[in-house]
Amino acid sequence: MSDEELMKVQGGSISAALVTSIVNAGKSIFEFGRTIGSAIRRLFESSICKLS
Repeated sequence: MSDEELMKVQGGSISAALVTSIVNAGKSIFEFGRTIGSAIRRLFESSICKLS
């Protein structure tokens, strides 16, 4: 490519770091939902361990 063509090249708008952070956020939200769901299920099934 010539210098003129190289000056016109534009990069993509989505980077690997952005995709990775979105995936990690999705995993965190999924894990949070699973934890909350487990807590609710244990509460309604009365299978909570006593602390005393």
